[in-house]
Amino acid sequence: IAEDLKTGTVAQRLAKIEGRMGVLLQQSNALGLQSVVQKIQGLQSSPNGTAQIQSLMSAFIGSTQGTTTDDVASTFATLKETNPQVAETFKDVAPEDMKAAVMLLGMTQLRDSLARDNQSFDQDLQILKMTMAKDNPELQAAIDRLAPKAKSGVLTPTGLSKELRGLTGEIVAASLSGQDVSIEDKAKARLNSVIKIEKNGHQLSGTQTQIAITEAQKKLDAGDVEGAVALLQQIQGPAAEKTQPIIDAAQTTILASQVQQLIGTNLIQTLKGMGQK
Repeated sequence: IAEDLKTGTVAQRLAKIEGRMGVLLQQSNALGLQSVVQKIQGLQSSPNGTAQIQSLMSAFIGSTQGTTTDDVASTFATLKETNPQVAETFKDVAPEDMKAAVMLLGMTQLRDSLARDNQSFDQDLQILKMTMAKDNPELQAAIDRLAPKAKSGVLTPTGLSKELRGLTGEIVAASLSGQDVSIEDKAKARLNSVIKIEKNGHQLSGTQTQIAITEAQKKLDAGDVEGAVALLQQIQGPAAEKTQPIIDAAQTTILASQVQQLIGTNLIQTLKGMGQK
């Protein structure tokens, strides 16, 4: 899977992980895990169901206060016996598979949260940190880097695209400010506002800043956040300051996706191990 994840946009790489997980869930000896994922996805489709998921996650987070790594699995199994809502949702899950089931809950909920602009995902991270990340220093470090953004959420590629469209006028205006801007660049910018010239899908008209923004916009519309950041970082001068907020937001989106990818690959290893029992 490491080789498979070297190519494609973040969204495409995450889709590959989801596909692998789906296959492994079908092959796993722990059939109850499939029903948990289906239940969670069903709950996510309604406001009432979303509230039930939040209640479940709060119960799991509360139950692990003061526990050690070795206690987590047994704590979840005990909670299933004492909490009716947990018992109903995870009724088909064997006690020894409860930790993996809670990991799937965290992963599925994180995916849902990150698919929405500025959706809080702090509980999702807490669930994953106290289960999977406890045994994985790399993942724990990545979660810690992302945690400060968890309350406010992050932007999706679509959300970033809208933000960039909203900032384009300010960025272009800033690029044309100052005494060192050539008459040629000012003329290019004015002409580009009237007519845009493209060849083989790439913009030829306008200033370098306008071209970089247009190409970055296309990257975001295609879900290629890393490619968009690389283009926006080429913008210099006063325009760079106006561009920085969208770069910062995009880098946070990339970090969130990287954490999601790490979680997915770790869950794949967990499910592989369960399937070999």
